[in-house]
Amino acid sequence: MEYAFLTLVALCCFVTVMNWRVGLYACLIIDVVRDPIRKLVDDQPVWVTIAGAIPWMVVMLRAFHTEQTEFRAMVVRYPQMLQALGVFLVALAPGFFLSCVLYPSGYILAFIGAASYLGPFVGLALGYLFVREEETLFRFFKAYVLVNSVAMIGTPLEFLNYDVPALGGIRVDWIRYREGYTVDLITGFYRSPDVMGLHAAHIMMFGLILASRARSLFAAGWLTTVLWGAACLVLCGRRKMIAIPAIFILTYLGLSLFYGAPRRVRAVTRIVFAGAVAVGIFLLVNAGQHGNEYAEYASTTLSELPDRLSRNVIEGAQVSVRQSGVLGGGLGTGTQGRYYTGVQTGRAARGWQEDAIGRILLEVGVPGLVLMLLSGWCVLRSFQEALSLVPRESSVRDLQLLLIAVVAGDLASFLVAHQHFSGDPVSALIVTLLAGCVLGAPRVSADRSSMIAAR
Repeated sequence: MEYAFLTLVALCCFVTVMNWRVGLYACLIIDVVRDPIRKLVDDQPVWVTIAGAIPWMVVMLRAFHTEQTEFRAMVVRYPQMLQALGVFLVALAPGFFLSCVLYPSGYILAFIGAASYLGPFVGLALGYLFVREEETLFRFFKAYVLVNSVAMIGTPLEFLNYDVPALGGIRVDWIRYREGYTVDLITGFYRSPDVMGLHAAHIMMFGLILASRARSLFAAGWLTTVLWGAACLVLCGRRKMIAIPAIFILTYLGLSLFYGAPRRVRAVTRIVFAGAVAVGIFLLVNAGQHGNEYAEYASTTLSELPDRLSRNVIEGAQVSVRQSGVLGGGLGTGTQGRYYTGVQTGRAARGWQEDAIGRILLEVGVPGLVLMLLSGWCVLRSFQEALSLVPRESSVRDLQLLLIAVVAGDLASFLVAHQHFSGDPVSALIVTLLAGCVLGAPRVSADRSSMIAAR
């Protein structure tokens, strides 16, 4: 099975070299099959998960090689991105030096940490190069939803206790103990409930976008995938994932009020969103009346949110500073890669932090966090520039707002729990690719205007 998987990875790389845009779709398939294959292989080696990122590396190399002109155009159009990258590199430099000096083989930690932080910039550039027209992005959404919806079949199978190979966690059983009941977190064919929940949340968001743009018959089909994703999302038992589609909807509605979108598109989108929310609330309430522990646990997402933010984010940040000092404990000490390299970091940097702020403070300290926030502000300015370049009543503007809302939902999840992004570069690449499509959208709008003028 290992050889079959490596053959599949090699085939995906070959397809990517021929056409990197087609290679992106092959990467989606690799991303889904790598987890069940890892579970079926003896000793369940981590290299199977890591190998799934190889085709993405080929996609990036091939894209930057074949699209050099467009890449230079992006740098010219958004000079703020270069500023953001420069500030970000300055933020990482002290932590990189500390890891190399403080720990045996610390340079390994430093490079792993640097890769996890700089990956989003690569994803932004890749997204800019990827989007050519609206349909390009819609095809990507369709492929993602369909491939992962099929993989989600493992979720109800595990919930119903079917004895199917590759179901369940990897040497871990996730259980939440609540007052009066327990919740077994479901992983399905994915390697953890976090990963499964993240994909389920993306199915919901992408399905809503597709439904808002499709004709009535196809819209009903995409809404079915939204409900399917919602059911699997509840079963994963990870409340931070349940919040992602909610933040997505709230962000989009707020942005559409400030930045505007075509009235017809905005009206249809709001109707679709409202209908999906109403159905979701009905299902949760109805399930709760029948004593469903998963629905009851999911219903505590909002009620316990302030307490979790206080304990995980605020208190975690304070403890990180006390533990590692103002300058932090070194780059890479808070990433999952630390456990696989065998580098001993001692008590000063134990890497227990679940939230993103705590991890950043642990690795690069307070100055690094401040500089990263400044870098993020430069990226936001680029988004603002991209929005200003698209006509207010264009459907491309609405697509930009939807993409920003998707990124906002994932960003909120990252702030509460960074592992499913920092521990898996593929997940981070997909999200930042969508963010890069926001920057590339003005090119789509300009091409459309040129076509209309030619007619």
